[in-house]
Amino acid sequence: MHIQMTVAEAESLIATRYPGLSKPLTKFPKHAPQSLDAWLTARKRERGYMPRKYAAVPFYIYLAEHAIDALPPRVFPAVFNFEDGTRLPDKGLIKALFYNGSLCCRHVGELAFGLTEEGQRRFFGD
Repeated sequence: MHIQMTVAEAESLIATRYPGLSKPLTKFPKHAPQSLDAWLTARKRERGYMPRKYAAVPFYIYLAEHAIDALPPRVFPAVFNFEDGTRLPDKGLIKALFYNGSLCCRHVGELAFGLTEEGQRRFFGD
């Protein structure tokens, strides 16, 4: 999904929201990003480091709000095509959030992830 923002702008934004070393954007996909099955299989399990998750989800939603093609509320794409490069959400986070009931699969012309009711309560208090 085309995002009206540069990679540097996105990376700067997440740096202000999450000071940890492991940022929730992936530069090089090691899987087929348009395949849900590829997102749900992983070599390692995501740890329950909650500050990272609580920073990542609103960040992904914010990026999606800058998509050229409008997305439904609280849905974000599996691929962020920025003006100057491509990044993906963190695969381990997506897998953990999918399996804990916070995310569901959405198709909006391409693979996307949407917050479930549980995810909306968890991340936005709705």
